Amino acid sequence: MAQKGLVEVAPSTEVPPAIYTGSEIDALTVLIDDSPDVPVINSTTVTQSENSIFVNPLDNNKVLNSNNSTNFPVSVLYGTSGFFTTDGGLTWGGSFQGTGGSNSGDPAAAINLSGQYFVNFIASGGGQGIARSTDEGNTWQAFTVATSSGTDKNHMWVDNSPTSPYAGNLYVAYTDFNDPGANIYISRSTDNGATWSSPQNISSAINAGSHNQGVNIQTGPNGEVYVTWAVYDSWPADENALGFAVSTDGGATWSTATRIIPDIRGIRNTGTSKNHRVNSFPSMAVDITGGARNGWIYIVWPNVGVPGTNQGPDIDVYMIRSSDGGATWSSPIRVNQDPSGQGKEHYFSWITCDPETGALSVIFYDDRNVASTQCETFVANSIDGGNTWEDFKVSDVAFTPSPIPGLAGGYFGDYLGISARGSKVYPVWTDNRTGNALAYVSPFVLADPDDPNPPTGVSAYSDFTTPTEMLLTWTDPTTLVDGTPIAPSDFTIEIERDGAPLASVPGGTGTYTDMGLTDGQLYNYSLYTKLIVNDSTSTPVQVAWHAGGSPTPAAPSNLVCTPQDTTGAVLTWTDPTTQDDGTPLDDLDSIRVYRDGVHVASVAAGVGTYTDFPAPGFIYTYEVTAIDNESPVNESAPSNSAQCFVGSTPNFLVWVPSDVVGASAASGDSLFDALAANG
Repeated sequence: MAQKGLVEVAPSTEVPPAIYTGSEIDALTVLIDDSPDVPVINSTTVTQSENSIFVNPLDNNKVLNSNNSTNFPVSVLYGTSGFFTTDGGLTWGGSFQGTGGSNSGDPAAAINLSGQYFVNFIASGGGQGIARSTDEGNTWQAFTVATSSGTDKNHMWVDNSPTSPYAGNLYVAYTDFNDPGANIYISRSTDNGATWSSPQNISSAINAGSHNQGVNIQTGPNGEVYVTWAVYDSWPADENALGFAVSTDGGATWSTATRIIPDIRGIRNTGTSKNHRVNSFPSMAVDITGGARNGWIYIVWPNVGVPGTNQGPDIDVYMIRSSDGGATWSSPIRVNQDPSGQGKEHYFSWITCDPETGALSVIFYDDRNVASTQCETFVANSIDGGNTWEDFKVSDVAFTPSPIPGLAGGYFGDYLGISARGSKVYPVWTDNRTGNALAYVSPFVLADPDDPNPPTGVSAYSDFTTPTEMLLTWTDPTTLVDGTPIAPSDFTIEIERDGAPLASVPGGTGTYTDMGLTDGQLYNYSLYTKLIVNDSTSTPVQVAWHAGGSPTPAAPSNLVCTPQDTTGAVLTWTDPTTQDDGTPLDDLDSIRVYRDGVHVASVAAGVGTYTDFPAPGFIYTYEVTAIDNESPVNESAPSNSAQCFVGSTPNFLVWVPSDVVGASAASGDSLFDALAANG
């Protein structure tokens, strides 16, 4: 629309630099405490926004990501990108070019139970399209979903419930602005996206005063299809209700749409303190685990104040849930856990329900720790069906959202993404830390709430006084992952050496000495907590150490080179007193002297000086290393480098052109003095 001149184009503006805030994740519900951000593509010539992500049901290390993509500076709209990972999000392949050809964006990604990849998008003519890949994102084939020229804010979902009679069905929904009521339409495919049913209007019973937008689809354990969206009864205005419709026959027929929460206040018109357009489109997830909350429906959105009251300085993420297929709904539950009433803003929420564990995770932008114009990206986890939440920062930076120059005015993307399976969670968002908007992923693993926490402060130590022993020390855990206290009598600390079981140590001990080791050999230890009552175990903690300490001396230090008259170079240094791991050094033999990388002399330990007499007239670079008295010897890393000019020189005049500010000419007793005099 910006290219057609229908909406204002965002101008080019300078983006303040991002502030690094660390990659640590501070959360009991997360297994690993560090998750550095991974750019989906590391490029200065591309933009990415509106992020959709989906975990492969066949392998939770394989993930599909799609984003709106353009070149940068913006002159070409590629449409929905197709990126994939096979190693749990550490690296990404794929292309920023449109999946199945160029298109108009608004990506929705999905993977079915057969491992086929799908990306839904607005087609170049304004209708709806879908691309399918049968080789995990390497190549794509496009199909037409709907031909109306006025579609927008689409979403797609695939029925992946193993108990559904409609498993494999694909559903695409969107707003059709060619409809005078701007209603929600939906189509289904039963042949992996090749053909599609005629679109059905499922929102007209809402009687929205203005329009319906921001649709989101999910499927239940028995093939139920649930659709929710934001209702606008006037315009310009904030979202004031959430609409909802259900199909229990695989999308063939639909219930009469209802307003499941009739009194909300979104942020579409009110906005935030950030420099980009925003919305309160709902996001939905359904539990299909077959467990205690099987079939529960969860919907999140950002609201001004408490829903129903809709007043106050905060924008918070709220959730409602249904345990009866959408017939009734809970009171709203606040997802973000920072104090209320502080004027903080949390928005662009998206929810996922792990189809294997039922755990909930919600991603959102958050400004609790930063200036009002900045954001960080947060995730909230719930392991009890949304009764309680733990939220934490996942982005490594605080950044300043800013419209992408050359796209629609205010546009920085309209949604984020998150997907989970088998406790692996993949949040994805857009930020502009590099100056251009890119997608970032920060994968993490959810901890089992009933498992114990691991031991902390784990260390191993051995030196030359105990060459065949290793002392392991640690601090016992005091709680399960969910915070339930545990006593030392409730657990043991299990120890493995080089992958083989070594010992089971009663809680409350805190130390173990491994005997009969080989001096100089590196040993790898793994320690974890094991509950006595049910054998549940914590995540392992690894530590490695050499028996007898490291065999390699530490490097000499403080190397200095001083010219001696005109014939020599006097070197001085400090001998090492430890091995390179910090254990005491008891077998230092000598120091090796290197000139320009060539060994020229050896000096006995304790001397600390050497005078070299190389050919005059040259600058020489020196380093020294330490060796022990073992056979064969162990040699340290080199010391710092030091340089000397050996020989005599006349005075030098250094001339600097007069057009250089502060230029001057100076003489010195050597070339170095003359150069130094001129900076």
